[in-house]
Formats: sequence, structure tokens, C-alpha cells
Amino acid sequence: MEEGGNGLAEKIAELREKIEPAVNKVGWQKIALAVVILALAYWLIFLRPVPGTLMVSVVEMDSGQPLVGTEVSLINSDGSRIGQAKYTDDNGGARFENAPSTRELSLEVSPANSQHKRQMTSVTLASGEARTETVEMERNWDLEVEAAKTGFKTGAGCTFTVDLTVTNKGNDPIQLEFVGEGGFDGLVLPNTRTLNPKTKDTFSVQVRAPAGTGKSTSAQGRIRAKYTSRGVSVSVSAVAAPSISVTPNSIEKKLGSDESSFVGNIKITVKEDDLELNAACRAVGQKLAGKASITDVNPNEKLTSDKPKLFEVTLGPFASGYYPGQIICETSCGDKTLNVVIEK
Repeated sequence: MEEGGNGLAEKIAELREKIEPAVNKVGWQKIALAVVILALAYWLIFLRPVPGTLMVSVVEMDSGQPLVGTEVSLINSDGSRIGQAKYTDDNGGARFENAPSTRELSLEVSPANSQHKRQMTSVTLASGEARTETVEMERNWDLEVEAAKTGFKTGAGCTFTVDLTVTNKGNDPIQLEFVGEGGFDGLVLPNTRTLNPKTKDTFSVQVRAPAGTGKSTSAQGRIRAKYTSRGVSVSVSAVAAPSISVTPNSIEKKLGSDESSFVGNIKITVKEDDLELNAACRAVGQKLAGKASITDVNPNEKLTSDKPKLFEVTLGPFASGYYPGQIICETSCGDKTLNVVIEK
């Protein structure tokens, strides 16, 4: 080890003897200046942030409709404007060339009219990057959305109801529809209703739980008013698809000469505990038109494992003939169909 160490020391000393005359001739100051120049050149060529190109697409939230004539400004972190504001073209686009890179900037988006809200969003370009930033503009609605209950339990693939209390604080009527985000994206059943100005109303929003592929599952997300960010956070725990039974499974009746109507009951049951499901029955078929009455015996109660849903069915009056049809019982977890045949 000592011989190796001595050999290295000798080589270093030999190298120093060779470069020392050159250093003495040029001078340490000039060498230091050359190093600084080389470092600066390296930074200019390889490390200096290169301006980028920022393309902005301004559309309406949810509809994706381009918003023409919208003013778009690029803002520094100190609040100063970078260059001139741009105005969106027929495709809702605006373009910023030579935009600063590697630092956080803000986009200030001001709509051309009062139909949409002004919006600020942050953006950071990498050195030399060309990027398209999409800005979704909310409709300028003054809404308040609340929910008394936000946690639910149902069956996988079943629907559940979120009761939303919505206040329209604005001066114009609003056509309200609700959409889902996160775990409920695409799972809100469409339903549109008008909410008058300066009024409050309750909207029962039907949401389908994730299917879960035969297993228990859960989901979290938001239910919000379409075209706005106003909404509530919701969660659901969905057990494997529940077992629902309907009795009887069909209605077949031959009426005697002194009979003109049929009266009976339909009973819907669910096996799984801790579920609250909706259920309703209706008759279909041309022969049963105007001759079927189905009454919910306990209309204010949900279908649960310990509380079946009962429906009283009255069919008739019938003259002599053959009367086929169906009764469809709709539940939160799917439909059950009873075939009906009345003969007199």
C-alpha cells in the first residue's frame, strides 16, 4: 500500500512541475476568468430558461362550448401583466409566444359578457415548452347547494337518492341539472328542473353506485350543479348486488261468470341488512290499459330487510275475453317483471 501511495504522490508532483510554468506564464487571474467565461457560456447554452409558447383554450364547463372574445392575460407572481392581453378566436383559443418559463404564472380569464364568471388559474412552463392550457368557465349563477346526508349504503350497481337543497340567490330562473365527479362521474341519472329566482327547493338526485363486479365496493366524489362548481362531497358503500324477491312471480286468474275484477297483493323483499331501497310497481300492456290500479300500502317507507314493500293490485272490470299484460316492479337495484293473464 505504501509503494502505491508513493507512486501516486510522485505522479502528482510530476504533473504539477509540468503545468506550473504555464500557470506562471498565463497567470492565475486569467485562468480564473476563463473558467468564469466557460461557466457562463455553459449556462447560456444549456441551463438558461428558454421562453415557451402557451396556447389557451377557453370553453364552458361541462358543455365544452368555445367562448369567443374572452380576454386572457398572463400575470407575473408580483401581479404585473406580461405583454398585452389576448382575445380568444372563433375556436376559443388565444396564444402567447415567448412566455416566461420555469416560474409560476397566472392566467386571468375575463368573459366577454356576464354569462360566465371571471377565473384565475396558475400555470408553469418548462424551459422551451409548448403547451395548451384548457380553462373551463363556470356559468355566472349565484347558487348555494347543501345536503343533510352525504354518506350512503346500497347494493353494487343500485341507485341511491341524494336530496340536495338548492338556493337560487340570483335574479333569473335556472334550468338545473346535476352531474357527478370523481367516483360518480357518469353515474348521476339525468333530470332537469327549473329553479326560480330568490327561491329554495329540494332536488332528489338519483345516483347509481359502482357495479363492483359482484363484490362490495365504495366510491367518493362530488355531486354538483351542471355548468358550475357548486355541489357537495358524497360517499357510498355498496355491498354485493342484493337479493330481491317479488311474490307472486305471476298473476293468472280465470274469472267466474259473477266476477268482473281481480284484487290481490304484491310483496317485495330484500335479504341484505342495512339497505334502504326505493320500490314501485306499474302495469303495462294494451289490454290492461285503464283496468289496472296499483297502490303502495306503505308509501312513506323504504324497502328494507325487516320491512317489505306491499302493493295492492286491482285489475278490472273485465268483460268476456282474454287480457294479457305485465306488472313491472322497479327497485333501486333493478326491475322485476310479473306476467299477467286475466281470462273471463
